[in-house]
Amino acid sequence: MDLEQNDGFTIWRAFELIAERKTKITEEALTKFLEVEGCFVAKQPELQAILRRCDHDADGMLSKHEF
Repeated sequence: MDLEQNDGFTIWRAFELIAERKTKITEEALTKFLEVEGCFVAKQPELQAILRRCDHDADGMLSKHEF
């Protein structure tokens, strides 16, 4: 699904979709989203690199602000 082509797309809607309505995106939630949407099957090191790059408070998850 191309989120940007969806009329209801917002960055916060995307965050909520990935985070499964929780306050932070976990590695598990990111993996699940990428696999379910079929856009990318990531290996664990790739997911960890994504999280490390964006996770400014180093808690292993992405907040809305970091996202």
